[in-house]
Order: sequence, then structure tokens, then C-alpha cells
Amino acid sequence: MSAAVSYERVREQLERLGMESALTSLDPVLERGQKEERLPVEVLDDLLGRELSARFERRVQTNLKLSRIPAPKTLDSFDFEAQPQVPKDVIEELATLRFLHQGEGCRWAPPRDGVPPGRSSDSNETVKKPTSEAG
Repeated sequence: MSAAVSYERVREQLERLGMESALTSLDPVLERGQKEERLPVEVLDDLLGRELSARFERRVQTNLKLSRIPAPKTLDSFDFEAQPQVPKDVIEELATLRFLHQGEGCRWAPPRDGVPPGRSSDSNETVKKPTSEAG
């Protein structure tokens, strides 16, 4: 069987199987495989991986639509000026997740009665972090 006939059969079979992403990726994947002298199984792996990724993304998008969750919001779209009690610098620092990489916990609450977080309302002393005692 000639390469042209095999190519057309593969395209037809991908279409019949409903593998739209693999079908649209076929030419670039084949060209890349030829340029890099990849094994046929590596080319096939690449093609199927692209199809699976596209299906996963479609499933996620469908589930989001069906869940009726409001459109996702980001910190960039948050209006800190309309909410002055939310400290922008603290939120931006927390968004880096640096505290997780440093093995620290995170607890933030807005000030109560003018008492900033980390301060005791009974005194001017800073609330100390509890220490674990080895037993």
C-alpha cells in the first residue's frame, strides 16, 4: 500500500472515530516526526497525547458550563480601591504562595476594633506563634 493511500486511510479513520484534535494535528505531528527521525510509536504517542489533552480540556470547559459557576475572577480584576479594608500588599504576597514553600502557615483576618492582626486586643504585645514541645 502506498504512503498516500495509508495517509488518506488514517485521516478517514481519525474522522470516523471522532478524533478531531488528532486529525487537525496529524500533518504537523507527522512532519515533526520525520524531521526528528522519530519512531512510528513515538509519533503515534504524540498524536494520541494531543487528542487526550484536547478531550480533557473540552470536558473541563463543559463541566464548568454545566456547574453554572460564575466566570472565574483573578486578583488583577479585584478593585482594591473599592475595598480599602483589604490590604493589597498582603494579598499580593499571599498570592505568591511563598509561605507554603517556606513551610509556614497562613492566617489572615481583617483588623477588629482597630487592632491589627498579630496583636492582642488586651495589650500592646504581639501574639507569639505557638511552639511545639517535643515529648
